[in-house]
Amino acid sequence: MGNALETSGETTSVIFCLTRGYSGFNKMRYLKLILRNLLIRRAINRSSEKYDSVIFHEGNIGLLDQVTLRILSLNLRLRFVQVDSYFEGFSPVRTPKLGGASLGYVMMCRFQYGKVWTYLANYEILIRIDDDCFVSKIPTLLINQLFACPGISEETHLETNQSMPTYLKDQNLDVFYDQKFPYTNLYATRGSFWKRTEVQSFLQGVLNNKDSIDNRWGDLPVIGVALKAFGAWDYKLNTLKDFHYDHFSHRASVETGTISYGNAGTIRMLLRSSKKLLKSF
Repeated sequence: MGNALETSGETTSVIFCLTRGYSGFNKMRYLKLILRNLLIRRAINRSSEKYDSVIFHEGNIGLLDQVTLRILSLNLRLRFVQVDSYFEGFSPVRTPKLGGASLGYVMMCRFQYGKVWTYLANYEILIRIDDDCFVSKIPTLLINQLFACPGISEETHLETNQSMPTYLKDQNLDVFYDQKFPYTNLYATRGSFWKRTEVQSFLQGVLNNKDSIDNRWGDLPVIGVALKAFGAWDYKLNTLKDFHYDHFSHRASVETGTISYGNAGTIRMLLRSSKKLLKSF
């Protein structure tokens, strides 16, 4: 597949995220990414597995910032991959309605369900840990699992709930829009599933549908429907056991399928995760 990244040669498993670049005083926002990276490094050191680490960005993380982030993350092999051409290539020529979201957010969602598989096509195991997810261990898959995650969520976006089932009904897939979707900021999946012809055809159909832009269809329902429709995915059998993590931007704690919102403020969550990290030294 075009644009596919080469593996390091030591592993066919990758941990990835898509992040923003910042300038000026806003560079303080990199702290959450650094904390995320340090916690992942700590978790990897406790594991017998090896992983490549990839951070996708829109071309606005300069080389100096990349070096600084590698040093502060204690990971000089951290790979930054510029994907601004994707965002430019898929930006709509008209002004979309966007369902109350910014164009940048819409394109981020589209990247996560429509393009990331192309870049990671050479990897067997794909592990998404977003730049604001703080973990104590790395999610893993059982031998026959296609996809597993700690959190199960409903789609709460009104415009998506109104428009996406209508589109799916025309495809005879509306039965799979059951509001039991993976909380997609953290998961592990097999790359081979996302290369299947029928899966790629479905994802391309979503990308080509104007409602996916105008009504901001997120990666949560799109990935969830694809898994159920083409992988017979059952959330009850594929929720990671004994797995807990914090999701910073949602102020959420996630554990074995349950998402608890507002349990801690953002500062408290950062301090709690930092405390976990310090205990490892």
